[in-house]
Amino acid sequence: DPITASLSDIVIEGDGSEKTTIKGRQANQPVINVTGENYAVNVNIRNLAIEGQGATSGSGGHCLYINDASPSGSGVAQSSFQNLKLFNCGGKGMYIPRMFNVLIESVVVDHVGGNGFELHGSVTTTLLRTYVKTLDGAGTTAYRLYAGTPTLIGANGIDSCPNGNCDWAVVGRTVADDGVDSYVR
Repeated sequence: DPITASLSDIVIEGDGSEKTTIKGRQANQPVINVTGENYAVNVNIRNLAIEGQGATSGSGGHCLYINDASPSGSGVAQSSFQNLKLFNCGGKGMYIPRMFNVLIESVVVDHVGGNGFELHGSVTTTLLRTYVKTLDGAGTTAYRLYAGTPTLIGANGIDSCPNGNCDWAVVGRTVADDGVDSYVR
């Protein structure tokens, strides 16, 4: 179920990724879904595992999805995602379409149907000691980073891409203002 009442000051904390697991209840739906028409500050999720319905359970079944749904929204800021295991999701491991000033630390993504991390507008965002193990979807990417200036330190992967044509990272816009694809691989 989406968290929509207040997008700020959310804390979801477990006792560690081997002790605390949040499991998806239905296929093709995000396991953790923080979505609304508002800017979110201080969203902190740490020390747990997030398990979906399987890597082929539908492209909308992201493990962790945070979205400011307003057309000119700013997204999530001053937030952290630490010590997480995101696995067995049909969609993306971590999908945050709008963000800035975010710390993503010690997050492992394994067996997802979409991209491992898909982050947009990642100004002053740091990915520290992250790992993407197996990407089950063909033509997927461990780190899909759109506009912004993210910093990656110790960002590892890909261990396995059983369906082929996976990239470690695709950085930049999908389509530039002039209509020409302008990302860098």
